[in-house]
Amino acid sequence: MDQLDPSQLRQRLSLLKLDQTEQRSQRSPRTEIVKHAPRQEVALAPSQERLWFLDQLVPQSTAYHLPLLLRLTGPLNEDALERALQEVVQRHEALRTHFLLRADGRPAQVIVPELVLSLARRDVSTLPEPERIPTLRTCLEQELLRPFNLEQLPLIHATLFTVGEREHQLFLVLHHIIADAWSLRVLIQELSTLYQAYNAGKTSPFTEPPFQLGDYVSWLQDTASEQEQHLAYWQEQLTPPPTVLQLPFDRARPAVQGYKSAWITRRLPASLLDSLKKLAQKERITPYMLFLAVYAVLLSRYSNEKTLFIGTPIAQRNRSGLEQIIGFVANTLVLRADLSGDPSFRTFLGRIREMALQSFAHADAPFDKVVERVQPTRDPSYSPLFQVMFLFQNIVQLPIQAGELLIEVEGVEENGAQFDLTLAVSNDLCRFQYNTDLFDSSTITRLATHFEGLLQSVVDNPDHRLTALPFLTAEERYQLLVAWNTEPTPPSTLPWPGSEQSSEHCLHTLFERQVERTPTAVAATFEHRSLTYQELNQKANQLAHFLIRLGIGPEDLVGLAMERSLELLVGLFGILKAGAAYLPLDPLYPQERLAFLIQESQLSLLLTQPQVLPWLSEYNVNVIRLDPHEERFATECIDNPPTRTGPDNAVYVIFTSGSTGLPKGIVVRHGALVNHALAMVQAIELAPAERFLQFASISFDASAVQLFPTLISGATLVLHRAPNELSNYELWRLCQEQQVSVLDVPTAFWHQWIEDITTSNLSLPSSLRVFMTGGEMAAIDKVQTWAQATRRPATFISSYGPTEATITATIFTTTNAGEELAHRLVVPLGRPIANVQIYLLNDSMHPVPVGVIGEIFIGGAGLARGYLHHPALTAEQFVPHPFSTEPGARLYKTGDLARYLPDGTIEFQGRRDHQVKIRGFRIELGEIEAILRQHWTVQEAIVLARKETQGETRLIAYIVPKAHDQEMIKQLREKEPSLEGLDGATELSLEELQRYLLPLLRRFLKERLPNYMLPTAFVFLDRFPLTPNSKVDQRALPHPEVQTNSTDTYVAPRTAVEELLLKIWTQLLGGTQAGIHDSFFEHGGHSLLATQVISQVRRMFKIEVPLHTLFNAPTVADFAEALTTFETQPGQLLAIARRRKQLDSMSPAEIRARLQEKQRKG
Repeated sequence: MDQLDPSQLRQRLSLLKLDQTEQRSQRSPRTEIVKHAPRQEVALAPSQERLWFLDQLVPQSTAYHLPLLLRLTGPLNEDALERALQEVVQRHEALRTHFLLRADGRPAQVIVPELVLSLARRDVSTLPEPERIPTLRTCLEQELLRPFNLEQLPLIHATLFTVGEREHQLFLVLHHIIADAWSLRVLIQELSTLYQAYNAGKTSPFTEPPFQLGDYVSWLQDTASEQEQHLAYWQEQLTPPPTVLQLPFDRARPAVQGYKSAWITRRLPASLLDSLKKLAQKERITPYMLFLAVYAVLLSRYSNEKTLFIGTPIAQRNRSGLEQIIGFVANTLVLRADLSGDPSFRTFLGRIREMALQSFAHADAPFDKVVERVQPTRDPSYSPLFQVMFLFQNIVQLPIQAGELLIEVEGVEENGAQFDLTLAVSNDLCRFQYNTDLFDSSTITRLATHFEGLLQSVVDNPDHRLTALPFLTAEERYQLLVAWNTEPTPPSTLPWPGSEQSSEHCLHTLFERQVERTPTAVAATFEHRSLTYQELNQKANQLAHFLIRLGIGPEDLVGLAMERSLELLVGLFGILKAGAAYLPLDPLYPQERLAFLIQESQLSLLLTQPQVLPWLSEYNVNVIRLDPHEERFATECIDNPPTRTGPDNAVYVIFTSGSTGLPKGIVVRHGALVNHALAMVQAIELAPAERFLQFASISFDASAVQLFPTLISGATLVLHRAPNELSNYELWRLCQEQQVSVLDVPTAFWHQWIEDITTSNLSLPSSLRVFMTGGEMAAIDKVQTWAQATRRPATFISSYGPTEATITATIFTTTNAGEELAHRLVVPLGRPIANVQIYLLNDSMHPVPVGVIGEIFIGGAGLARGYLHHPALTAEQFVPHPFSTEPGARLYKTGDLARYLPDGTIEFQGRRDHQVKIRGFRIELGEIEAILRQHWTVQEAIVLARKETQGETRLIAYIVPKAHDQEMIKQLREKEPSLEGLDGATELSLEELQRYLLPLLRRFLKERLPNYMLPTAFVFLDRFPLTPNSKVDQRALPHPEVQTNSTDTYVAPRTAVEELLLKIWTQLLGGTQAGIHDSFFEHGGHSLLATQVISQVRRMFKIEVPLHTLFNAPTVADFAEALTTFETQPGQLLAIARRRKQLDSMSPAEIRARLQEKQRKG
């Protein structure tokens, strides 16, 4: 790890001419470090305590190994080298130190007076030439991964590799707890000087170091009061405490932080470095600040955060003599980058300069003391206060000539990722270390390219706003804007004659051409009736001629208030053939809503049925009845009327919910609907033999997915009076009897249907070839359940699109769901349909890179005209197209968030206006839902963020269990034998089932999710309430009873184990009154106290329990439950706790008497 050395810091301070107050602060006299007599035991420095704690959390982790590789060229005196290395060890106590736990539960560093460090030797020179370097690399990697036990000496490994007669490599690995990057420089200098002396037959030229690391630790303790002003500064800077930075990870963050890492390195061109140097000089900043600013901009663009917290190490060798010792002296600063207001880069540089100077002026506050003061939310899945690091070093380690031996430092990539992402800048190299649990190499390679692009961008455009600074390569920009938006136009082989372009057609003219091809084929069936294509066309023509005679024409709006029937299709096509647009009205809507829709739309006419007419009598609108026996149009012409509309004319108006509480009408064009219908024919591969169930109400635009593709391709539309009111079995039987081959239902309905069908041991009808869902995200497990239940190869299609983009903008299609979705948490949105473009943009309307979340903007042939009678709202939501040369081209601003996957697939990321944040953490609810559905007892799961009356937002999980019958009870007994009270039970009520499942689900989630993503309450339901269009009605979900893990009310211990644990906590927390549901860390607990809790628990209960257990279960109630998994025999904890309680209640005399009695009995 590289740190800022004092000379670099002084350069930065003098360059910027700190004001006199800051200069006096830097130069204020402090007590000198006093050298003590050699001691066997000293306390740990705060930074050492942190590494000791992390080692307790993840024992023998390699994340904090410091490697040093020296290339030795020339004749080597191995004895002199080993003697020199031994002398360095003897000179510095830190290299003779190990770490033990004292009786009070606190760690101490124990120093031995002498330590013989063995120098291992490996000879690869005997290998064939091509094998030497690969073998050497393998050996180096093995050495780097060799773990340390902090309780055992030595905490330094040394290996000498012979590569050739005049070439050797010395590889040293030290644990970071005894050294830092500055220490390695001291080690190199002393080792080379001592080697040269011993090789020449001389003695050591060094005097004793002015003091040792233990003296520095004592000095820190003696001057602790002087840190207060610095701690106060950091408390102000870091309040409220920083939350976890969420970059575009390739995988979900594991519940416990891992440390596997890899590196990506970029060498910057000399011309770019020169330009950056000139920019820094012009802006009167250091290169450190310039690179830090660009790094912050990149992280902001990747995370969409406007306040970033970036860690940076500082050597902290600012006291005389400190520069000569080996030990972990370095400190870490948390730099706060403020990008709010989207300033220009030049303005942002000024902010960075002031922030950095203030931070350096308060660098004496130990990082770990800052963490204790700020008290951020602790979670074992990430590091506190910051998760990204920035290192900067502009010092070149020159080769050292030690007599005839040339000593050169070779670069070694540290193996452990201490943070999610680290950028190390050294001269012309930018090296990115990343956590491989979170990122793929391709993601960081792309990020490194963007960093270089951003460096060039700030040189070229320092006055651009931060969100407008370009950094994508030309290839990426083409890919995002063009290549991934190029879906071919539906082929000319579709079933209609003629060479006309589809863009010149209207929907009804495509239908008319299909009538010419298959006049006698059945177009639609309803109950025991059917209409051929020719019959439907002729009846629609008669109605159209009648409407034309009434004066109905283009841009007129005709209402359709009809139940599902063949007459509904006649009315619909009759309106279109007359040139008008249709407005669907559900007769079952509340009277107030119907009245608003009729008034707002300014209907010219209303088509209805006799049975619906009574609902419409009070509205002031002309009404025409349609029924099977209507003779009113029988004398009208049966020929197609002349086409009176074009692609830009309105085809229908659909009202959707509006943010103001009033519905808003969306005007869709013929051209948009034609493009959609053709694209769906292509996606579904519709052919005349297909039978498509009309499931959606005509009032919802999803009905157009089922109606129009079917009737322009020669397939048959299967109508039912109320399919959404059928039971799951009745729908299954309907598909079976009607030989339905294409089924399109809302996602929530489909989830329940699939689950019920499979649990009933029914196979899906063999006729079903295509399953389509939309409106909500489909659950992975339900798609996989569907795949297992199909009896023939079938296609699953998930669609996404707002009404403003004509129903469907993207589709995800798979015929192999098990394989394609195996490693996903959600079903993706897929890719855009033909002639539709999707752009993922930031706030400045710039495309975001792959993996980064942006807002979905939709363009192309599918855009609606706009909002009926609301031009201002239309202008607000349909914005000018920044990437099109077509005059008047627009994009629809959806408010939905998504990201691109590397293959161009789009993945949904929630709503922009419903970003869920809990205590500052951005939460993806779908991830929690997906994990819940993996539990064997869960059929459906929905997670909502609900704001309580106190203003706090909490996560609520709604669960539909798979069953609560005898089979479920049997499985509970088998899989959870510790559950009591199930013997003899044949069925459980929902409340009883909840009592059994709640702890299982809590534990299941804790093992898989960070603490901040855990729901605080669970609600169990038999099924989810649905809206009229079969989406989950979230507003109808009941409010939960209080089930929080943490309450403001004191709850006393219920068992002897909880009582003993609470006693331990109370003692360590300084007498704080805590209940069994109160978090240890929210009541003043920190990492060092956590280790003391574990130490006492191990000693009292005679069990081995890992430290992370307390972080995963931070309340007494949860911790007591978690400890039972470490019992060596059932009931061990309870028996010990009861004995302790009994002893505590006895007087000393009673205890002595008990012991004497025990001794007497032998």
